[in-house]
Amino acid sequence: MRRIIVVGVGSPYGDDSLGWDVVRRLRLHPKIQQLPSQEVVIQCADRPGIDLLNMINQANTAVIIDAALSDFPPGTITRLEKDDINALLKSTSTHDFGVLETIALGRALNQLPERIVILGITVGQENIVQNDFGHKKMALSKAHMDHFINIIVEELENLLPKEISYDV
Repeated sequence: MRRIIVVGVGSPYGDDSLGWDVVRRLRLHPKIQQLPSQEVVIQCADRPGIDLLNMINQANTAVIIDAALSDFPPGTITRLEKDDINALLKSTSTHDFGVLETIALGRALNQLPERIVILGITVGQENIVQNDFGHKKMALSKAHMDHFINIIVEELENLLPKEISYDV
């Protein structure tokens, strides 16, 4: 069983590619490159819906990375754990299976890892830009992206057993 799975949720193309962009950057981080691959698996999920359950249920811990449109200022990072998600969702529907709804379904089916952490970063309408191909895409400033990557790395460091060490 994998100890930790990190999943960047979104789309490889278009306006919801931020989760994928974060995963690409995360994989290049020196501390992440030194982690044992049997301990931490980092991957992307193209709008997974309920398939997210199959991706995460074989891990002890799942860290899910996603972009969020909210009333918070762009760059605001939101961290949710299983109890936070339970409080947000009292029931689930078969329509619009986003990350939170999928987690609620997994809870009802008893198919969740021991621990789930959702790290979301707020993007505003002003963060949706057009790329070279005319497609809209969510973008963050370099400072916001760097900060988000560092938060994720710190989260992973805190989740791993202390006997796993690496030097940077």
